Amino acid sequence: MANFYKQGKYCKNSWKPRYFILKSTGQIFHYQDENQNIPKASVDMANIKEIQKVKNKSEKVPFGIKLVRMDDLDFTYGYTSENLRNEWWDSLGVFLKCDTS
Repeated sequence: MANFYKQGKYCKNSWKPRYFILKSTGQIFHYQDENQNIPKASVDMANIKEIQKVKNKSEKVPFGIKLVRMDDLDFTYGYTSENLRNEWWDSLGVFLKCDTS
């Protein structure tokens, strides 16, 4: 569980704050905030073919992780600290069959 940012789907310069929960099943749930009960979206790590550490252009969220789905649709998350990004990197890497180092 953590608060960080999701890049806008259509406007790649926008960063939306979200509350994220990573389930042991590999599902990432995005909530508007931690008080919401119904997720706005979800990503299933079983459908992710690639994970990349990226440097975001935004000064607000300079550290990023990009997830690329099997159909090449991608999701980019932004973090205010490198430590938080690395924690999520390690957690997400568990669900991939490839090396994430």
